[in-house]
Amino acid sequence: MTRAGYGLAGYAAVLVSLCGGTLAAFSVIPSGTVANTSTAVLTAACVSAIEAPIQCDTYLQLLASTDTYSTSNNASQALICTTGCSSSLTTYISTAETACKGQPQAWAGLPYAYYGKVLQSTYNMTCLKDATTGVYCTTFVLGFGNATAAELTTAQACSSCMISMGRQMQSTSYSNYDADLAAQWKAVQARCGTSYPTAIAASETNVTEFTGYAPANYSTSTTCWSGNTYTVVSGDTCGGIAVSKGVATGSLVTLNNILPACTNLQIGQVLCLPETCTVYVVRSGDTCFSIAKARGITFTQILSFNPSINPTCTNLIAGTNICVSNPGGVVYNATAIAGAKSTQTGSYATATVSLPGAVASGTTAKCGKFYQVAAGDYCEIVALKNNIDLALFQAINPSINAACSNLILASYYCVWPLESWNQTLPAATVYTTAAAPAATASGTSGACYTWYVVKSGDTCNKITATYGITMDTFIAWNSAVNAACTNIIAGNA
Repeated sequence: MTRAGYGLAGYAAVLVSLCGGTLAAFSVIPSGTVANTSTAVLTAACVSAIEAPIQCDTYLQLLASTDTYSTSNNASQALICTTGCSSSLTTYISTAETACKGQPQAWAGLPYAYYGKVLQSTYNMTCLKDATTGVYCTTFVLGFGNATAAELTTAQACSSCMISMGRQMQSTSYSNYDADLAAQWKAVQARCGTSYPTAIAASETNVTEFTGYAPANYSTSTTCWSGNTYTVVSGDTCGGIAVSKGVATGSLVTLNNILPACTNLQIGQVLCLPETCTVYVVRSGDTCFSIAKARGITFTQILSFNPSINPTCTNLIAGTNICVSNPGGVVYNATAIAGAKSTQTGSYATATVSLPGAVASGTTAKCGKFYQVAAGDYCEIVALKNNIDLALFQAINPSINAACSNLILASYYCVWPLESWNQTLPAATVYTTAAAPAATASGTSGACYTWYVVKSGDTCNKITATYGITMDTFIAWNSAVNAACTNIIAGNA
């Protein structure tokens, strides 16, 4: 089955690389977020429940909100799949729904326990195991590649993992089970003689307007960084302006600190326009994954081009514009540190740059571009200026608090990280070297634990992504491979 251009193996792989997480509790909604971003009047018990910590590995958050992936292994995946995490998610959801019952939603259109349910859905999919081998299903199906249901063998299509994953996806509105996956799930069941439900679960969300963005006590910068302005005239609406100017509606709202439903738009008001982009008008039923698939881009790029869209893409609003290309068409060319080589592509930098000055505490050094904070800046504005997903911006600059009220004037923050910015090494394990299964090129290391036999059509990027290593490491182990990777030979190990 395919999802956003991937096969069912891709559905699993689309989760994320699992190379060692951190066993610690985290808050789904950090303390202070409700007070700083919601106008709803809620009891202290409700707020406490929404902002309560969850006893799960922090990588679960990344699994729920990114489409970057690599291989996983049972040892590292077991860090996430604990009974304590499962129990904690169940408790979080139950407590939030009980404590907040009968009160307004903190964010209109999102259930009280929305983010807990997103994480629980991700946990349930991630932690499925093959009934025969005990291997996690997200690892088991990697061997299927991007095959559609029709391309799988009967043994693959009817494996316990395929059936379990199909049932799990279909059972919740918090997965990305859509019409395409439903059709493939029906096809799988027709081959396997099963009759599980195939209907698409009704969505529990109903976001209908953009919320305000600027934190309390922040003033909007008087500098229009795009250089493009528009003066409001009678009859204008935020949506109408966005359509006529070819910009994202959410970015327009964010950039000018416009209130929900565009209620503070004034005739004669001069608006700063975001950079123009290829726009797409959201239709009812759209998801970030369906839009990305149709436009030939990734989920991560959708978030990067539209910082007003939240990490789980629950605030798409029918009739509004979003960007499906890089706003302004900007492509940054990083100046590489000596010895650095490009190893990743897409919404991430391909090389690191030298630190430009005083960098905020904890900010990743694996960065291709830094931004110096100016007067009036706040997180959403910085994210918009630099075309970076807001959640990623805060993750790579961990000194920023939940309310984004502590940006330091004139300090530098990373706004374009390497894809491997948070990669950590798993716990040390003793391995035994293995004999090469096929002929090797001159200079290939003999001290090798895992071999791969090159197939026709393979690329270095594909091989390194599959095994979760960098191009530098790959070439160090296989010194005959040139920097452009144009000389790997099919059939060689």
